Order: sequence, then structure tokens, then C-alpha cells
Amino acid sequence: MQSGKVFFWTICCAIAVGLSKGFEAMGDSAFNGGDSGSALLFHLLALAFLLGAIACGINFFRALFRANSIGGGEKTAARRIAQVFEDSPPAGDAFDPDAALGNYMAKREHLPPSWTEPQAPRQTGFGKRGL
Repeated sequence: MQSGKVFFWTICCAIAVGLSKGFEAMGDSAFNGGDSGSALLFHLLALAFLLGAIACGINFFRALFRANSIGGGEKTAARRIAQVFEDSPPAGDAFDPDAALGNYMAKREHLPPSWTEPQAPRQTGFGKRGL
């Protein structure tokens, strides 16, 4: 079903762009003929159809990416979100700061010594040296 929507939005976008170009050409010819009032009307119609073509293009890409998703659209996104939170701890568990600090310190012990030891400040090129 999604491929039909992709085709529909492709055709709508092409028609809107074609009409926009046509009205723009009519406005240009009316302006060259000296009728600026109708030229403005044709250019505004061309702009309206161009905005419609942009909206059709957005819907085209939405339908295209929904058609390529596994299982189709919003249901798949909901399943993916549910899988992310499936392995999370229950809401009743409280945060344990002592365990978090212990985990951090255990990971810090495995770092190379150059990362954990303080280093002497770098000598810069400005200022008085030796103070």
C-alpha cells in the first residue's frame, strides 16, 4: 500500500512543479507585454503551486521512508522504543551513588598512567621565564 502513496505524491509533485513553471512563464510574458497587474497574479499563483510542490515532496519522502521501514511505519517505531526500554531496571529501583562512584573508580584504575597523573604545566612563549 505504501508504494501507491509514493507514486501518488510523485505525480502530485510533478504536476505542481509543471503548473508552477507554466504560471511563471505566463507571468513573465504578461510582464513583458506591459500588464504588471496580471503578471503579479500569475507569479503569485506560480509561488502557491511551488509551495504545494514542496509540501508534496515532503509527503513523498515521508511515504518513501515509511514504505522502506520494516513492518511499516509507526508500529515499527513503537516496537523499537519498547525494545530499548525492555531491559531497563524497574522504576522502583533508586539510584545508588556509591555504586556509581565505585564503578567510575574501577574503570579509572584501568586507564594508562599518563591519563591519571597530573602533568607539569606547559612552558609558553610569553611572559617572564623562571619565576
